[in-house]
Amino acid sequence: MPQWFGQLSDKDIDGIIAYLLSLQPWEDADDQAIPPSNVQADPGQP
Repeated sequence: MPQWFGQLSDKDIDGIIAYLLSLQPWEDADDQAIPPSNVQADPGQP
């Protein structure tokens, strides 16, 4: 680990992680949901 790592508090590390996560362009979970293979994506289609 870098030498400066021991100088960071848990709060500092949590803040860094929160900042990095905020940079990610998150999308709704429903937009990325994959239906199970035994369920048709469009029930109107046979």
